[in-house]
Amino acid sequence: MWNSSGCEFCMCERGQVMCQKAECTKVECAWGEELIHLPGKCCPDCVPSSSYCVYKEQTNQFSNENIRYLPNGEKWKEGPCRDCECRDSQVVCYRRACPSCPVGTLAVQVNGECCQECKGGLVPCHPDCLTCSQSPEHCTICQDENKLLQNGRCLQSCGPGFYEDSRVCKACRGTCATCRNGYECRSCKQTLLMKNGHCVASCGDGFYRDQLNCEACHKSCSLCDGPSENNCLACKDQSDVLKGGTCITSCGQGFYIKDGSCYGKEATCQTCYPDSPRCLTCPSEKVLHNGKCVSQCPSGHYKDAGNRCRACHDSCATCSGPSATQCTTCSRALVLHQGLCLSACEMGFYPDRGMCKDCHQSCRACVGPKPTNCSQCLKSEEVLQVLQESHRVPSGVCLPECKPHFYLDNAKVCRGRYCAFQVIQGLLLNINSFSS
Repeated sequence: MWNSSGCEFCMCERGQVMCQKAECTKVECAWGEELIHLPGKCCPDCVPSSSYCVYKEQTNQFSNENIRYLPNGEKWKEGPCRDCECRDSQVVCYRRACPSCPVGTLAVQVNGECCQECKGGLVPCHPDCLTCSQSPEHCTICQDENKLLQNGRCLQSCGPGFYEDSRVCKACRGTCATCRNGYECRSCKQTLLMKNGHCVASCGDGFYRDQLNCEACHKSCSLCDGPSENNCLACKDQSDVLKGGTCITSCGQGFYIKDGSCYGKEATCQTCYPDSPRCLTCPSEKVLHNGKCVSQCPSGHYKDAGNRCRACHDSCATCSGPSATQCTTCSRALVLHQGLCLSACEMGFYPDRGMCKDCHQSCRACVGPKPTNCSQCLKSEEVLQVLQESHRVPSGVCLPECKPHFYLDNAKVCRGRYCAFQVIQGLLLNINSFSS
């Protein structure tokens, strides 16, 4: 019978191997004791609480921690240079001290060994080095105590990207071009900006860019383009408003607020909206039109009782009120008659420069204001003596009867017989000349 692993026990019987796990009895520990698994034992034991160490062993960088319980006085190694011991229930580790190589000898690291091997004689260190390692040119201590050690070289001063720390030049942080110490930059690499000793891609809130540095805004600004209190672009206190780059509690008279900033109202406004440049009211000598104060209403508008410009009716070019009967001039090809814009003048009126004007009192219809401009007569017993045939509508004067050499047609218009006789006579003369 043998113990194969942990709590598994095996036995050889008649040429066959039979294995079986052991079952541990339930154990209750006394006061001041703990139930733990000691190394090499199958079942847990009760041990005094102060008689062992809990050690978290890391076998390699990819594995999980392995917890071990070690008795007081147990010793072990962690790597080639680290020795550990369980002492009074505490894990105590220390690094093994290595003797320094004699001056002028080369210290070489040997795999698996804690301490370096010293090689001298034929391989002396560089003259700058008091001691060296890895190669003769790689100093570990400088021969000249006034020089600084940087990456194995002895220099008068640290190079760019390094800072001095106890006579050793150490590398700055990755974003620093130059630095004061291991966490504070003096200048930054590439397009980065300096902000409170750190290199950043952008300054962020509360700072503004001054060449390659981020400088603090005034305490009242959350955004700014300079250090002064009047360089604010946004206010830190959200109840404040921005006026001329300064954060204040209110804009004051003559200003309105938009997106947290104060803007001046229109110069002609008497009052304006609180969040818009549009005028609310105008001085008495001005009228309000589309949020602005103007000297007079534009075409197609009229001034109402509230000193505001209102739109005329669609038929009006200008008007004195909103109704279709309040036109003063007409739009397009319409004519004005008693405040109305019509496509044509009514009976007894004629169009003149976009307006309907009265005919002479003798005319029912006319083409002008004179008694000789009638196109129809007002009195039914009168006839129209045509004087002008060139108009689209014949016009003339209203008479009791036609003049000599005129005849009356069915429309009660006097037509000229003499003119008709001259036409017939001309035709007969042409026929006679053609026959001869």
